[in-house]
Amino acid sequence: MHLMTRGSLPMLRYSSLSEGITRGRQRLIAITRQDFGFDLKAWHDHLALTKSYNYRSMQRPGTYPQSILDALDDPEWVAAAELAERSQLLAKLVADDDRERNAITTAERRWAGRERPCPKCSHTFRSAGDRGQCPSCNNVFFASHPDGDHNWWQNGG
Repeated sequence: MHLMTRGSLPMLRYSSLSEGITRGRQRLIAITRQDFGFDLKAWHDHLALTKSYNYRSMQRPGTYPQSILDALDDPEWVAAAELAERSQLLAKLVADDDRERNAITTAERRWAGRERPCPKCSHTFRSAGDRGQCPSCNNVFFASHPDGDHNWWQNGG
């Protein structure tokens, strides 16, 4: 719920509030196998009622933590939720996640056991998968994106 009400966490930052709260929703859907959209009160009631999913709110269903009330009163949060809903952001993020997962699987199969040069020292070696560590200089890199581009999979992998 923290990610959905705040749009970010100390270790998770997103490009927009819409993406952050949608990622929160995506995580809650994955955990609960339910979808209450951006209805924070419905999410809270479900989590509080089931007393599972490690939800530690002291409030019972029907009474809401201040973080939920603050988010619902925040015009920026409301606008971000409306934008995410209008632009079908959840479906786009799920599709992107699937494409990334497929690209990683393909890269693992493609590079497993193949010889390749280290981009730092040019020493040729063989590794178990896409990620490799040069035995000569200890440089760690991915054969699919040796330049370190984390969005490599978006360009065809």
